[in-house]
Order: sequence, then structure tokens, then C-alpha cells
Amino acid sequence: TLDVELQRRLMAVWTAATAQGATGAIVVVGVDRGEVLACVSMPGYDLNQYRADYARLATDNINMPLLHRALWALYPPGSTVKPVSAVAGLASGRFGPHSTVVCDGILHASDAPNRCWIYGRGAHGPVDAPEALKHSCNIYFYTVANRLGLSQLSDWFGLFGLGARPGTGLDEERGGNVPLTSPYPGEARNCAIGQGGMLASPLQIANLMATIARGGSFLSPIVALEGAPERVRRDLPVEPEHIRLVH
Repeated sequence: TLDVELQRRLMAVWTAATAQGATGAIVVVGVDRGEVLACVSMPGYDLNQYRADYARLATDNINMPLLHRALWALYPPGSTVKPVSAVAGLASGRFGPHSTVVCDGILHASDAPNRCWIYGRGAHGPVDAPEALKHSCNIYFYTVANRLGLSQLSDWFGLFGLGARPGTGLDEERGGNVPLTSPYPGEARNCAIGQGGMLASPLQIANLMATIARGGSFLSPIVALEGAPERVRRDLPVEPEHIRLVH
């Protein structure tokens, strides 16, 4: 499914950055069919020189050129999962399209204070779901977590493909982690903003966004047009109005 020209263009984006020591990944997933159109991990290496260069590549523990960052590397996803938290809150019925949460910059929970990212520089004030996403307001999503709890929130992350291998059939892909239980009372709040025990690959996050972009219909991503694993398809239990708000 790779678009070779797009792949080349995106690799070129990294040329100057890698010269300065930058590392990273780019994944492009087609919305309509869930095809992986580009999948770049940088820095890379010349496959034609792989055997000759292997010793150097394998011992480079700073740039790690053999690490496929787009598929194998797992990161705390941070605010990229807030759209899922917003969908979960709206679908639960505990938040309406125009329900607001007042952000004072800090949420005084029973176990520990939880701060918004702008704590110390002001507050977002009253925000509904679209405004909370627009400003990435932690307090709104902490409140979602408090009302839903870790188990229900984790179920929604799973519906969007987090915590499971993406299903491309590529050996390098990994499923990441979505905590189902935790001894820490604030784990749900951490997960709602993509922290705590949450881990995901760039491919998973790209496919999460594609799921929202196609109106809440999940498709496991595909790389091979023939001989690929059977694809996972599911329509998420969310109202079209709610997915449009998040979109």
C-alpha cells in the first residue's frame, strides 16, 4: 500500500533534521481504506550496505538506526489520546455536547492535586468537549476519568486499537499498553491524558486518528494488499453527533 513518492518526500523531510541528530517517525494512514501510505523511521540505513555496516548500526545506542520507531517503539501518547477520552465521556452520557467543566488550572482530587498544563500561567475557565480538545485542557479530561473510571476508559482505548498489535502482519509491530487495573487511585486521570501506564506506537496513534476521521469506524491498518492478516472492522458505539464534535 505504500505510496513510494510520498515515502520519498517524507524521508526527505528528515534529511536536515537527522543531520542535526534528530530522530523520529512519520506514519500516514489513508482514511477511506486504512492503508498505510507512508511509514518512515529515521535515522535509517542503506539496506544494500546492511551486512557491511551491521556492527556499527547495532552498537549505535544513541541514534538506534535499527529501531523501527513507527512500529516497534512505544511512547507515552500524551494528548494524542484526548480525542478518545472525549468520545468516551460523550458516549457514556455523563457529558453532553455542551456540558462544561471549569478549569481553574488545578484539580484537587482526594489522592493528589492534578494540574493543567497551563498551571501557574492562568486557567482555561469553562470548557466543553471541543474547547477542551482545542486547548488540550487536562482538567476536563481528568474530570472525564473521574466520572468513568479506569476500566470504562480503558475499554474505549481498546476499541480504538490501543493495547493490541495493529494487525499489519509485520513482525516489528507491538501493541503497547493500556492499564486495565492499577493500585494507584489517579491512574485513570493519568491515562485520560495519555500518561501513567499508557504506551502506544506512532502507527497506533495514526490509525486512531483515521478512525475518528472516518466517523468512528475502526479498521486495522493494512500494508500488504495480498496475504495480509484478516482485518478487524468495528463500528464504535458512539453517536454521529458526538464523533462530529470531536472531529
